[in-house]
Amino acid sequence: GEVLAEMSVQPGDAAVPSTASFGFTFFDDSISLSCVACLAPSEAAAPFQVTMTNFELSTTRAASDQITVTFGSEAAAAVTIDDSSNGTLTVLEITPPSYECASCSYAGGVAAVELAVVSRTDASRGASSPFTFWTAPVISTIAMDQLGLQLAVTFDHSTNRASMSSSDRSCGQVFADETAFAKMSGITAPKCVWATALTLNVFLGVGATLVPGDALTLKAGTVRSANLVSPYSESKATSVATPEFLKEPSLSVSGPTTIDQCSLLNLKAASDSPRPPDFAWSCLNHAGLDAALRAFTTSQVALASGTPEMTVLDMTYEIGVTATDMFGSVSKEVMFKVFKASAPAPQLYFQPASVAVTRDLMAEVRAVTVFSQCTDTKSEMLFQWAQVSGPTTIPAQYLGTISQLRIPGGTLQAAATYVVSLTVSMSNDVSKQSSSQMVISVGAL
Repeated sequence: GEVLAEMSVQPGDAAVPSTASFGFTFFDDSISLSCVACLAPSEAAAPFQVTMTNFELSTTRAASDQITVTFGSEAAAAVTIDDSSNGTLTVLEITPPSYECASCSYAGGVAAVELAVVSRTDASRGASSPFTFWTAPVISTIAMDQLGLQLAVTFDHSTNRASMSSSDRSCGQVFADETAFAKMSGITAPKCVWATALTLNVFLGVGATLVPGDALTLKAGTVRSANLVSPYSESKATSVATPEFLKEPSLSVSGPTTIDQCSLLNLKAASDSPRPPDFAWSCLNHAGLDAALRAFTTSQVALASGTPEMTVLDMTYEIGVTATDMFGSVSKEVMFKVFKASAPAPQLYFQPASVAVTRDLMAEVRAVTVFSQCTDTKSEMLFQWAQVSGPTTIPAQYLGTISQLRIPGGTLQAAATYVVSLTVSMSNDVSKQSSSQMVISVGAL
């Protein structure tokens, strides 16, 4: 700017000095470079304007003959000199290159470089400014939780959340409608909720069949950087990963522990796996029954009346079962013993066959007894309930001597499994008896 000054001269023999006023004009002759937004997408970037001071260029000559423009190690795709340029202010229109070279390094979706404009005739003349390129977000991981009910989709940097509002739950906004996408649904559709701009939570539909190894494909044209600078993400598939920590499935078996020569045999296994696991049945002490049981791979075993596979009478058959869940985790083998009696024994069934309740609800089951088909003798039935296993003791007053079991809400521990048994015998001959076990599953709530 302009500065006014005054200079006084006084010779040694003069009483009054001579004074004169004059002005100075100071100006900054350094070269500077500025841009309104020094950033661009990693590809297909639009031209932007750069303003430079004290860097006069001819508007009648090509910019490429007068200057070099680089973004880090990459040359600009195009440069033109705007006609509004003058002696003190030069306006350039620059098109960034595609910044996806082998040496182009990104961290968190951003590549920081120097935008430099240098004179071709004098390399010491020029200016630079920090500049950033933004690449499209990509999925880093898709992790399934231990229960197989939820996915955590993590991106490598913050996204625009696929332009979804806080109330939008449609997974079709994020993923392409392909085979694996359909597996996220079941009786109900999946729900997609953005936890942060980096993480998307996918709540799978009831009855979903998606498993680790299936690949979900990102929908093209929906996801880009949070600042809306990057290109849209490509339609790329990412495999669903197995949970880092696997939980061994728990397992219990219910069914009759005593049968006779005329009885059928129904056994049911129950697991806490949220998806139906694969079951493996066997018999440890009878080859014929072992061969028959190995044909069953579901939770239920059904042998016809007379159980011809169990050829030895008055023998306790040791039946084992394991469950393998969707992650490949195998349960400990659960043993269940069934005694096949030569003498007639009453048959016992539960309605329902197993009980699943929340802690605040009553656990209720009714036993149905059927006289053995091996005898015509009928008499009154005697009942006795007992606890087989469980994390807490069921009070004795609930384990009665009637055919019905009623355990009030709040008695059983939440998120636990109890096994109870019922022994039924004939009043005229208590040696003729049968026992059966059933499972009570108590939910977490």
